[in-house]
Amino acid sequence: MVVFGAISVLGQPNNKDAEIGLPKFTFIGITSPLPDRENIQVDLQISLSYNEVQFLRTDGAYQGEYEVGITFKDKDDTKIAGRIVKRVLKTENYDKTRDENVIDIITEPFNLPAKDLKVIIRVTDLDTRKTSYQDDSRDYSDYYSKSSVLGDVGIIKTESSTADSAGTHTVFWGNQLPEPLDTLHFQAYLLGEIGPYEVQYRLLKDETPVYYFSTKIESALPVDSLLQLKMATTNMSFGNYALELSVRDGSGTTVASRAKFRVHWQGVSGNVQNMTTAIQQLRYIASDKQLNKMLKAKSDKQRKLFMDFWHAKDPTPATTENELMDEYYRRVRFADEHFSGVREGWQTDMGAIYILFGPPDEIERRPFEIDSKPYEVWYYFEINQQFVFIDFTGFGEYRLSEPFNFQRNWEYHP
Repeated sequence: MVVFGAISVLGQPNNKDAEIGLPKFTFIGITSPLPDRENIQVDLQISLSYNEVQFLRTDGAYQGEYEVGITFKDKDDTKIAGRIVKRVLKTENYDKTRDENVIDIITEPFNLPAKDLKVIIRVTDLDTRKTSYQDDSRDYSDYYSKSSVLGDVGIIKTESSTADSAGTHTVFWGNQLPEPLDTLHFQAYLLGEIGPYEVQYRLLKDETPVYYFSTKIESALPVDSLLQLKMATTNMSFGNYALELSVRDGSGTTVASRAKFRVHWQGVSGNVQNMTTAIQQLRYIASDKQLNKMLKAKSDKQRKLFMDFWHAKDPTPATTENELMDEYYRRVRFADEHFSGVREGWQTDMGAIYILFGPPDEIERRPFEIDSKPYEVWYYFEINQQFVFIDFTGFGEYRLSEPFNFQRNWEYHP
């Protein structure tokens, strides 16, 4: 099963004094079958960081307001469902209003016909009146074509049990876990006509299986049930994961669902996808000795060395945000998106200069010159530097015309 969902593109780093721009947000929808086999339930969630909202000082506190409009349409562009939700955010802490790690979450359930659907989401800051839109489409016309149907996998965040309570749990929304878990709890809705049901699930890290388990529902009767499962994850560490769940019913029909997520350490830039790669990408600002020490360390020690490295460079150590780390890995991401070819973008000369100095003030491009190779000149007026890149091979990989010592004491300039 494929869930509704979209992730907004990361923009420029935040300037605490800058005017709020178009509000960036993410959304995801978890779909479940319904017994009538004609409709589906879509639990839609929209997430928005506090720093995307304009806060105003009001009665000794800070208040921001935004509105979310949700519209579902069919393939003929006919509206079949919709809702408007208004949110009021309040805090007495100004730093919280600019913290991208403080998230407001809206969760809205919808009962919809199983057909070709499109969702359109509008988010409007009610002070600036600036609006962002996102949309996604999914075709559920064949959702009930098999004897069994398995809904989307939802990871569960469990709450501790007490003497007066058996404990509670809620579905963990989003695709990023803030810390590794000892036990991964998850669920999916199963609608089946013919038993018994063989249930299998496995956990993959970077597409390599690390855990596998199977169980069985012995009943030969139809089922209309929420499967709640768990697996031990003592070896879970920072990285990209996939959780696969499949069910084979008594007729031999197999249905499957897959959820991707990332285990993320608090305090690490959201643009970091893999710890080993993130360390390798420090080669422009870290010494060979520092890099080798981090790369050779075991997981827990590696994380400490990585965080110590960035903490020493944090321009605002009293805040939860490390602007230097965020900016560095934002530039790494930009380099990968714009300069990749034979090598990853961050490994190219253009990528290295962009990571160290950011976007140039001016670019002079000479792609076609008689008796000369294509070249570009990047000008940085504030630091009185210019860099000449030449396409020596003619295949689009521009190299610096002169060697440059990349290892330097890089500083953050907002």
